[in-house]
Amino acid sequence: MKEVSLSGSLRANVGTKDATAVRNSGRIPCIVYGGAAQTAFTVAILDMERLVFTPHVSIVNLDIDGKKSKAIIQSVQFHPVTDKIHHVDFLELNDNKKVKIEVPLVLTGRSEGVMAGGKLQQVFRKLRVQALPKDLPDQITIDITL
Repeated sequence: MKEVSLSGSLRANVGTKDATAVRNSGRIPCIVYGGAAQTAFTVAILDMERLVFTPHVSIVNLDIDGKKSKAIIQSVQFHPVTDKIHHVDFLELNDNKKVKIEVPLVLTGRSEGVMAGGKLQQVFRKLRVQALPKDLPDQITIDITL
C-alpha cells in the first residue's frame, strides 16, 4: 500500500470557536485516535486536499511536532454548502491489530455484454476489507472478461 507523509502542528485548544479560527487561518482541524491517547492537530488545506481528493487509499506517515505515527483516514467531514474539508479523523495503525478500510475496486477487460452493445454499470466503486496494515491491498482488480 502507498505511503504518504503529512506534517501538522498540535492544537492548543479544542472546541468550536478554536476550530473556526483554525479554518480561517487556512488550516484544517484533525484528530488521530486509536493509540494510547487522542491527539488534536492542524494541517494545511492544500496538503489535505491532495490526500483526500484522490481515488487511492494510502497509509499516512504523520509528523505532529516531532511525534511520528502511522495512520489512515477514518472519516472526512465537509462543509454542507461549500464542500470544503471541515474536519478529518485519522485512525492510528498498530502492526498487530486488524483495520477495516474501503479499497478501490478496478474492473479490467471487456465483458461479453458490452461487446454486444450493452452498457456496463458498476454499482460498487469501493469494497470494505479487513486486514493487518502490512497486508492491505492498494486496490482490488477484477477481470470481467469471459
